[in-house]
Amino acid sequence: MIPQFISFYTGDIYYKNKAEQLRNKCGSLNIDIEISEVKNQGSYWKNTLYKPLFIYQKLMEKKRDLIWIDADTDIRVRHDSIFNWKADLYFASHTGELDGIKASPIGFKFNDNSIKFLEEWKKACEVKILSNEIDFDHDVLKYEIIPNFKGIISLEIMKGDLEPKEFTDGSIINNGNSRVSGKFSETPFVLRKNTSRSDSFNSLKKEDFLYGK
Repeated sequence: MIPQFISFYTGDIYYKNKAEQLRNKCGSLNIDIEISEVKNQGSYWKNTLYKPLFIYQKLMEKKRDLIWIDADTDIRVRHDSIFNWKADLYFASHTGELDGIKASPIGFKFNDNSIKFLEEWKKACEVKILSNEIDFDHDVLKYEIIPNFKGIISLEIMKGDLEPKEFTDGSIINNGNSRVSGKFSETPFVLRKNTSRSDSFNSLKKEDFLYGK
């Protein structure tokens, strides 16, 4: 079964319009996608932290491999490599290495490792929302969750027969750079936090997460 794309958007007009564009583009490329409108969590950063809970719920509901994609991601052409991977997690990376991984798209196998990974990611994000600690889903993923799964999960970088950047800002996929309310003022908080929590992630290599290791 070909993995299904999933995404969500809040009532923000930017994301609503982008979601409609993504739905139409996927339709024209014969890509199966389910896009949901969800309740605005009250701020940009809280909306991003809702992502792992949403993915977890969809994975448990559908019981199949899924690919999360941000609503403002531009899929330019359909490429079979997007749908074919063997590892637990499947990342796009502009560098082809861990340091360049993006929060969209991300493929998740329906297996115990992916479920455990999502449980930890969503738990960390839920704690930050409850404690009103500003953070973003991508930064929590990289600097707080992935290091804890060294040697436990496997991951792959989207590449196929192309350069990895073609799946982030190239001929296949172009990631959006949203300019929505709150993002500009919240970003400095997260960047300052990253300076003190990035060491464990920066020391990792793809070989720490090899499929079949």
